[in-house]
Amino acid sequence: MNLDTRLSRSVHEATKKSWLLRHLAVFCADDLIWLMIGVVYGVALWGVPHTASRFLLVALMLWLGLFVPWVITSVISRIVKRPRPYTKQKYEPIIKPFIETHSFPSSHATFVFALAFMSINSDLFVCVLVAAVLVALGRVAVGVHYFSDVVAGALVGLLGGKLFPIIMYLVTLTRFDHLFI
Repeated sequence: MNLDTRLSRSVHEATKKSWLLRHLAVFCADDLIWLMIGVVYGVALWGVPHTASRFLLVALMLWLGLFVPWVITSVISRIVKRPRPYTKQKYEPIIKPFIETHSFPSSHATFVFALAFMSINSDLFVCVLVAAVLVALGRVAVGVHYFSDVVAGALVGLLGGKLFPIIMYLVTLTRFDHLFI
């Protein structure tokens, strides 16, 4: 067993032994992402004129900013085809994915790190980045990813989040930075 596999498995085994860690890991792995989306969306709308078109525009921008990194992750996943740790090592994870996909890279990590790096507001960035790390660690703790899966997903998310303002500018030929400050 390599270091990535041993470390990932030992975090999962330690999590299974504690009621509190199990519940915290499930929250971080599955639920925290929705809270992050709500917070980032709410902050993005802060100070924006409250019209239906603005609500939809900000939602569309967030969706586009998260869709591109997700597509990249999906393509890499289909090329690499790495089995999930619980499949390869034949153990029961704390949670199972809703849809059985490949493990590398983690689309959850991609999604949350893209969300963090799309946040231009520095106070929000720190909070969302901490939450992104918790989501990534939660995915390892519940047994559905290796550490290398979440690190690769984080890197794709970082690149996607940093390219987001450029993509939006090219798509619309308008600067939307004021929506995320």
